[in-house]
Amino acid sequence: MILKKIIIKDQKELFRHKNYLLSLDLEFDSLKKEYSNSSHLDYNVELELVDFLKNHEFKYSFENEEIKDSKKIILVSYKTIYIDENTIFINERKSDKKLYFLNKNDNNILIIDLKNEIFKSYKIPNKNEKIEKLSIQVLEILASNEDDFKELFTIFSILENQNSQDLLFLEKLKKFKYFCIAKIKDLQRDMFLCNCVPGFFPETNFYIKGDRVFSDYTNFFLPFDLEIKIWKYLYNNRELIGFYKEPTLYELFIGRKIYTLNEYSEKVKRLIVNAEFNQKNNIQITLSNGVTTQKISKEFTKEELLKRVIEARD
Repeated sequence: MILKKIIIKDQKELFRHKNYLLSLDLEFDSLKKEYSNSSHLDYNVELELVDFLKNHEFKYSFENEEIKDSKKIILVSYKTIYIDENTIFINERKSDKKLYFLNKNDNNILIIDLKNEIFKSYKIPNKNEKIEKLSIQVLEILASNEDDFKELFTIFSILENQNSQDLLFLEKLKKFKYFCIAKIKDLQRDMFLCNCVPGFFPETNFYIKGDRVFSDYTNFFLPFDLEIKIWKYLYNNRELIGFYKEPTLYELFIGRKIYTLNEYSEKVKRLIVNAEFNQKNNIQITLSNGVTTQKISKEFTKEELLKRVIEARD
């Protein structure tokens, strides 16, 4: 099979966007000094990435890599999506299409082949507390029922071997989560957890409510996959547990868009490529339309500009 790879050589200012690039499943090769994908990129992710690189005038290229190893083909082609500890999807990477659905309740495990509309329910084989992960239970069931979901067994067993370190890390994060919750309770404040987390809007504050993470931007609890991002961030930035970090101009505005009027007095979005305080302590910005950049004369307070940015969000 052929893997389409995007190659982004290290270049000036690219390091500022490291977290963003890594969040798109790109990997950084410290020897080659470049970012690239080791598996298929979702079509929408590729479009978003190319748009980002063009807007920031970063150089990139594409190349095709031939993959012959059957195990690597599976790793490149499929991925597991953990919704919570009782629900897993297996998706095709390139299209992000859901292929299999795995779900566990108190007594049964349900496996659905979404593509072929085949489903089957299995009784959980035992209540051994040492074997509680859904992934392990599914693989045991499929190993015991060789004629059921043969393709799934091949794909899932390889994916789980690949993700064994990730699973161990998730276990660490679970323990770390409760360490954080205990620490937040000890601080006896308003249960503030953190803010300025990469991958979320920087002005978003997160709080602990019960044993869940609550976002003041959405006024909802975070789903499991997004909550994991919070714990991963804090695991590597422990000094920020319960600490409010003042967002920088870069975090708040660079790479964001605001509405402006074009030469035909039409309302259009333009990208903020620079923001800095002037002598009056107001903010002046430089905008890009994807072709040219222009520093505008209008000055903003931080609150005014943030309001404009929020207004232009999709």
